Formats: sequence, C-alpha cells, structure tokens
Amino acid sequence: MRQPIIALDLGTQNTRALAVVFDKKHQVPRILDYVTSKTSGLRKGVVVDLEEASMTVANLLSQLQRKINQPFKKIYVNISGEGINVKPSRGATAVARADNEITQDDVNRAVESSRTIGFPMNRTLLHTIPVEFYVDGVGPIQDPIGMNGIRLEVESLLIDCFSPILKNLIKAVEGLSGYQVEEVVYNPLLSLNSVLSKNQKELGVLLLDIGAGTTDMVAVLEDKILLAKTFPIGGMHITNDIAVALKIPPQAAEILKIHFGWAKSKEVPRKEMIDLSEIDPNLSGTVSKRFLSEIIEARLEEIFDLVLNSLKEAKIEPRFPAGVVLVGGVAKLPAIVDLAKDALKMSAQIGSSINFSPETLWEEKEKEILSDPSFANLIGLALWALEGQSKFKVSEKKVGIFSKIKNFLKSFYP
Repeated sequence: MRQPIIALDLGTQNTRALAVVFDKKHQVPRILDYVTSKTSGLRKGVVVDLEEASMTVANLLSQLQRKINQPFKKIYVNISGEGINVKPSRGATAVARADNEITQDDVNRAVESSRTIGFPMNRTLLHTIPVEFYVDGVGPIQDPIGMNGIRLEVESLLIDCFSPILKNLIKAVEGLSGYQVEEVVYNPLLSLNSVLSKNQKELGVLLLDIGAGTTDMVAVLEDKILLAKTFPIGGMHITNDIAVALKIPPQAAEILKIHFGWAKSKEVPRKEMIDLSEIDPNLSGTVSKRFLSEIIEARLEEIFDLVLNSLKEAKIEPRFPAGVVLVGGVAKLPAIVDLAKDALKMSAQIGSSINFSPETLWEEKEKEILSDPSFANLIGLALWALEGQSKFKVSEKKVGIFSKIKNFLKSFYP
C-alpha cells in the first residue's frame, strides 16, 4: 500500500500538516485529513527556538498519524523568509545527437550548467527553475525538445537559502518526530502550483500570499516566473498595529481583526462602534469600526507598496491582464479585493486550490480546505510532492501520478 503524502506548513502563527493519497479509482488526489496547531519556536519562517519548534512538529505529526491511522515516514516542508535569494542565471550545452535533434538529456545538461555559478559556503541551492530556452540564439522558446539545433541555451532562476536557516528547519522537523524531510520547497512556488490556471499564467498574473509573518509574491507572464520575492511583513503586523493603537492585548487585537476587521475604511460607517467588553471582559470602552479599518488599511497599503516597488526595481510593468490573486490567511479580510484593485490598479480575486482536483469531485471534507485561501500553499506543497519530480528539478521526464492527474484534469479544464 502506498504511503500517504505528508505536507507540512511551518507558518509564523499556525503549523499545519496535511495527508494526501492518490485515488486510483477516480484518478485524482484525495485529502485524508489535516491537523493544525499554534506555532511555537518559529518567527517569519525562521527557527528561533529549536526545542519548541521540534515539540510543535512532533506533536502535530503524532496527532496526524493517529487521525489517519496509516504509516508515513517522509515529510515535505515549505520554507520562506528573508534568508532566501532568487537570481537569474544562464547555461548552455551542445546538442548531442548527430541529427541535431534536441532531447531531454540536452535540456538537463543546459539547466545543470546554469547551476554552476559559485555560491558562498553558507548558502544552499534549493531550486533551479528553467524560465526560457534559446536554440542557436533563436528564442525565447518554452519547450525545445524535438527541435533541431547545434547549441541550446537556457535562462534559469536559482533559488538559494542561508544554510543555517535550512539546517535548523530540517532539525526542527526530524529532531523529535522521527520522520524524514524528503524535500524543502520555497513557499511562493506552492500557491502558484495549486491556485493559478494555465490561462492566468499565460496572460500574466501577480500572486500574493499574505500570511501571518511574511508576504510572498510571484509575478508570472507567458507561463514563466518573472519575479519571486518574500517580504517580512504580514497579518501579525496588522494585529500588533491594532494592539498598539488601541492599547489592548494582542489576543484581543487578533479577535478584533478577525471578527470586525474591514480592509477598506471608506466602506465602513463612521458611527459603527465595537464594545470592547464583548471581546474581552477585562476591557472597557468602545472603538470605532472605521478607526479599526483605517489601521488595517494602512498596513495593507504598505504591503501593496512593497509589491509595486519590487516590480519597479525589477523593471516589470505592473500590468497583468489576469490581475492579482490573493491567498493566505489575510486574504480572508472583507473588502481586501477592493483595496487591492485600488492600490495595485488591476483586477483582483481570492484564490482557491482549483488545481488539486476538479471541483465536481470535491468531497464535503475537502471543500472547506480547498476553497480556503489560507490552505493554498499547503495544498500546493501536497501537489508538488505528488508530482514526485517537479518541473523545477533537473531530471528525466517520466509518466507518474501527477502526469495522470494533469491528463485527467484536461478533460475538465481544456
């Protein structure tokens, strides 16, 4: 019996583990179960207390093991934070066959050659992402296999990580749990995998994953990644802003944000008030719902400004026909779509994990998770693991589970 795929999302505020299996009958993945706990020992994607982080992971995986009642050993983990760099690189190779037809081996060698730039001793290469190819100087070309030429070149994105951060993350997962980390994946790539349609990626789309401690952005055009970046700012900063401005505990500020928060202050009537004693019996007085919204709006606008400035620095026009897709826990804030439209000057929508399986086959227990934008990266990690060999790795093409999934989905999403 095939062991379930285990995806582990080490978030700043919440840690989640998801168990997924492949349903051979329907040729789609299925969610077995998931567990969630408060994060301890991590901050902004970095382990700050190894013992606490290890206990969090060990308890969570033990709980998941009991719920699904199936053995598993290998864990797929996401990573984010400021310790990660994304930079372009270029590689080339001579076409090997006598008839000059380009094969997968040629592609592999070209991509491998793009990895040969030097890295400092304290950095580890996580991913090599082929962006586009050139055959005898002609391009860009998305897939050169089968074409004829003498020289094959590739432009890649190299994603590398500060080695101590990566090692501590792996230690936190493996230390007390007894499980093995199979792969660590850069978080911005994950929601890209689960949320965006082929059409969106072709037209041009901006994906923003606004979590508790960080915000990940990915800009995609013509099905290639133009920019991927992480900002050390997220939903917890909104909570802290509320706590400071209203002089209330962070726990009460979080409740206010979740239950009364609104992303666009102009849409909130000035006279609407919130009784703080309903939030916490130890608190007294009232707060204007408009003022609460202004606090939230100011921090979100800061995040959107960071996004626009990053696009400008990368010389990317902030014009994406498919607009911006928002995921992450903060994407649940009411009116955030309207604010994003105004701030980024493009269409906006909330993303859901449409690439997991056809919505017509979603079971009741799956609907809640797959439609929740805060689960987008975890679902993306499960899909990455199911694929077995991602397109971001230098490897031979092979027909596996994920190839079957993609072929099946084509009948639903032509």
